[in-house]
Formats: sequence, structure tokens, C-alpha cells
Amino acid sequence: MKHSYTICPHCGCGCGLYIVEQDGAVSGATASQGHGLGQGQLCARGWTCHQLAGSASRLKTPMLGEPGKLSPASWEETVDRAAEMLKAARDKHGAESIGVIGSSRLTIEEAWVLRSLAEDVLNTPHYDSGARLGWVPLGLPNPGRYQDIDEADLIMAVGVDLLEENPILGARVMSRTKPAEDRPYVSPDISHQIPTEPAKLVWVNSRPSDLAAAAAVRIQTKPGREWVFLAALLQKLAPGEACRAKGLDQLKESLARSQLEKLLAGSGAAAKDASRAAAMLAAAARPLLIVGKGLWQQEQAGLARAAVIDLALMTDRMKVMQTALGANDAGCGAIVRSDGGLSYMEMIEAAGSGKLKALVLAGEDPLRALPGSELTAKDLAALEILVVIDSFSSNKAIPLARAVLPMALPMEKAGSFRNIEGADQKFAAAVQAPSGVRGLDDIVSRWAKTLGGKTKEGGQAKLPETRELLPLALPETAGKDPGYILELGTAYPHLQDGELFTEGTPHLSREFAGGWAEMHPDDIAELGLRAGWRARFVTESGKLEALIRPNPGLLRKTIFMPLHFGANALAPFRYHPEMKAPVFRGIETTVEKI
Repeated sequence: MKHSYTICPHCGCGCGLYIVEQDGAVSGATASQGHGLGQGQLCARGWTCHQLAGSASRLKTPMLGEPGKLSPASWEETVDRAAEMLKAARDKHGAESIGVIGSSRLTIEEAWVLRSLAEDVLNTPHYDSGARLGWVPLGLPNPGRYQDIDEADLIMAVGVDLLEENPILGARVMSRTKPAEDRPYVSPDISHQIPTEPAKLVWVNSRPSDLAAAAAVRIQTKPGREWVFLAALLQKLAPGEACRAKGLDQLKESLARSQLEKLLAGSGAAAKDASRAAAMLAAAARPLLIVGKGLWQQEQAGLARAAVIDLALMTDRMKVMQTALGANDAGCGAIVRSDGGLSYMEMIEAAGSGKLKALVLAGEDPLRALPGSELTAKDLAALEILVVIDSFSSNKAIPLARAVLPMALPMEKAGSFRNIEGADQKFAAAVQAPSGVRGLDDIVSRWAKTLGGKTKEGGQAKLPETRELLPLALPETAGKDPGYILELGTAYPHLQDGELFTEGTPHLSREFAGGWAEMHPDDIAELGLRAGWRARFVTESGKLEALIRPNPGLLRKTIFMPLHFGANALAPFRYHPEMKAPVFRGIETTVEKI
């Protein structure tokens, strides 16, 4: 029996595991006992990730042809023909007519190869990655490490559903906040020996979870309104904190002009809870702030980012940890991003307007990951040339492509992932790729011969850092009552931008299929519906039918729906103008009886 070490290819926790082979067949996965975060634990995604290697949806044969009329071809013919098409587009329309989008599950080494493809081979400034969809490419102050979870006396989880998105990280936070009488906390897999006093937990989010039940302060907001709580913290802390960062006077002035009491009331949060959380933060010696995609995937993402930066700078003892959905969000987000080019969603728009003529997708499926899937399909169909490089035939963009190339899985090659705490974790190939399946570096090096240019070795990618406090241009009111508002999010074990990996795992695909929507029981009754019935959910972007599930923990007039069964069709194609992140929260919705 052979055990080969690798890193879980799903979320940004970066848990270490071993792929098990017996008699030449991949048969299982087992956890690394000595891994810094997992410590012998894996979630269902990790335990079943070995199934990806033998998935029935693996893409093993290159294809060439017209959109919708692809035929099998040799690897050499396909890779050369794809290069010729890209060269023709560049010669006819210019280098800026080409875009490159990569998955956040590429290795760090592949991220550099993809960036070099754009910069040095295609000579285009337009390149981005799927990390953009839920991870902020910004060097946040005082970055937190996994060790800070064990040392913190106060943990604040804001806009993140850890047990759904990053379960092992969430389990560690749960362990850290267990009361003293429950120590040592024994999980199903390992005994967590935590010698320090339990940390207090402040939970701020829209959809309640088991982590919320463990919180000393639980603040529930409407979807996309968590930033109001952060602004309230700043207002209450500003007079007492000895802040050395520039911009304190301007920040105090912007906070003094705001109507935070009204904004808090409009967000669903109680002012007394914000005051209590502020007092706890002021008294904490080692606070840790954990933030996630919920802060960025909404209309006021810029305010959320400014509030996080200001809070970290004002309380310079506070560590900040940004969670990541993609296994290499932190690596790809730092490397495959161009300050002078179009972002992910801007490239899709440019394809629809005719500005972009050719697009390379490396492990990315915009039709699953982006809002407004119908509009996205039309934009992609307008391209003269679409080249898809992927590990799975279930990529929905393949029927729109003119060339399709199979790509090796992370476990089938050597490389490294950058995890949530910013550490690069190296691994070797754990299993052998199917015959004819190549790595991204093989494809790009072959393209360079036809397109000219020479790929460069990877270097250092520095994210822009903000060391000055940012004024908050807060709205004067909470706005009109929109009626029912929809939040599209993660339902374990599915992950946005990782659906191909979930579908490629037979156990997860079989056990966690189907679509549903959660509503408050009183809303269900008010609409003349019942739990277990199907209803039609209508937005400005489209309509979708889903099974109704009651959730008394939701705020009235709010709806939660997982993205994994095509619910992105309900989200209008919108993104924050500065952050470039899609808007999946706070969508006005009508509910109809079928």
C-alpha cells in the first residue's frame, strides 16, 4: 500500500493528506497527523478527494472544431491549432483583444506560468483568476496565522460561514471557544490540547450556524450588511484608541457625520450588541478578526474593505485573517492579477461588447462561477476564439470553445498552494495523470514556440498595502425596504468556483445534489406556501424553481439559496466597481407559488 503526500485541492485551509494506492489503484485518502491546521482532521471534501483522479467526468481527450461541433484530436494538433488561432487574433486585432482567466486551484508555479503566458507570450495586460470572486487581492494589515487562533483571547468572525466554507478552520475556532469545563475538547478525530483560557467569540453574519451558537455575542444582520457593524465598532473605539496610523482625524470626522444608529437598525443588528462587542474588543489583549467572502460579495464591498483596514490599523494589536474558498486563492490572487488590465468579470463584459476577441480559460468555468449565467453565456458566445483548458468535461464553457485541452489535477503534479495564513505548502505528484493529460506548463511552453516570446520564472508578487486609515463615506440612510432579499452562498460541501471538483467526486455529487431555498417559517406561511413545496424565485436577472426549507434562524424577508445548482442565474451580472467582486447578496426577489 502506497501513501503519497499532497494538499487538499478544495478550500484554502490547505489541509495535508495522503493519497492511498493499493495494487496500483487509487483507493482512499488519509489525514496528515502533523499538519499545522488539520492535525489529523479532514472534512468530507478532503476524505473523498481521491475520487477526483478516477472521476467519470475527467477530461482526457483534446478536442478541436467549431463551437458545438468539437471532435477528438491529438494533443499536439490541438495545442498547435489553439496557438495558431490566438496568434491570428493577436495579429488581426492586437494583443489587447486577448484575455486569460485562471482557476484559483492552479498551483503557485502554474499561476506564474499563466501570468507569463499573458505578459510575455500573448503580450496582453488582461489576466485575472477565480480568486477575485471571493478573496480580496490586498495586503491587509497585521495578517493572522493559525497559531493566533490558539493564542487569541477574542475571536471575531464577520461575514464568513466557517463551518460551511472552511470546516477545519471552523472546527479549530469552535475548539478554541469551548468553555474551560469542556477542556480538553475532544473532536471525533483528535484531542485538542489548548492550555490557554477559552477565547470569547463574536459572530456577525446573516445565516445562523453551529458556530453562532458558541458565540458570546451573536449579531445577525441582513445579507450584505455586516459592514455596518464594523463601522459601529470604529465609531465606538475611535475616541479611546491610541492610534499611530495617519488619517485618524478624517476617519473620526466621517464617522461623526454618519447616522450609524439608523444604519444599524436597518441592518437588523442591535446597537446594544455592537456596544458590547466594542467593549470586549477594547479590553482584549490578543484579538483576531476573521473575515470572508460575505463582506466582498455585496454592493458596499468597498466600505467593508475600508472598515476592516481601519479596524486593524486602529487596534494595531488585532490580527486579521481572510478566509479563502479556492485551494490557492491567496497564491493565484496575488500572482494572476493585472493592475493595468481587465478583471475577470470585465473580460466577460468585453467579450460581449466585441472588445475582447479571444479568451483562454485555464480551469475556470464562468457559467458556474459568475452571476447572470444567461448573459455570461451570450458574452462567451460572442468571442471569435475560446480555448478551454480543464480537468473535467463538465465545464459548461466547453460547448462554446474551438479548442479544448485536458489538464492534470493538483494531485497529479508537483507544486505548491498558499493557504489562508499565507504559507506556501509544497507537494509532489501523488498519483499519475491519465495518458494524454498534460500540465499547464507543457501547454504554455509549446504555445510560446508559435506565438513568440519566452516564459519567465516565477518571482515575487507583492499585494498593495494600505497603511493609512481610510475615511468611510457611509450612506445617510439604510435605503428603502426592498421586500424579500436573496443571498446566494455556500452550502457544504459545495464551494463557489469549485463545483467541478464537487461534481467530480461521486460521493459528494450523489449525497449533496439538488437545489433548495431557506426561508423563515412565518414568511412561508404568509405566502401561502408550505415546507417541502416548490416555489418560483424571480429576480431582474431570471427565475428558478426550488424546494422550500424552513429556517427559523433567518431574519424575516430574507432567503438563502446555495449556488451549487445553478442559482447564479438569479443574480444580475453586477460587480463592485473597485473590488471587482460579484454581487451575490442582497438581491431583490419575488417569491411565487407554483
